[in-house]
Amino acid sequence: MPMSDQPIRHRAFIATVAILTFATVPFAFAGRAVRMVAGIPLWLWWSMGWTVVLAAVVTWGIMRLWRDETLD
Repeated sequence: MPMSDQPIRHRAFIATVAILTFATVPFAFAGRAVRMVAGIPLWLWWSMGWTVVLAAVVTWGIMRLWRDETLD
């Protein structure tokens, strides 16, 4: 099945995914005292939050940018 578009043609989307992937790593919390929120380290909340955002953006990109026209 031929795809109607290629991922390489959406450089802004690829850059956004790369930035969000980088944001999932909690570098800002390195070397600091561990703060807990609801019994979970704050750095883990940070990582989980950005992972959810990354998943939502990737899902949007797959559904919106790389649709297969043969299925429509």
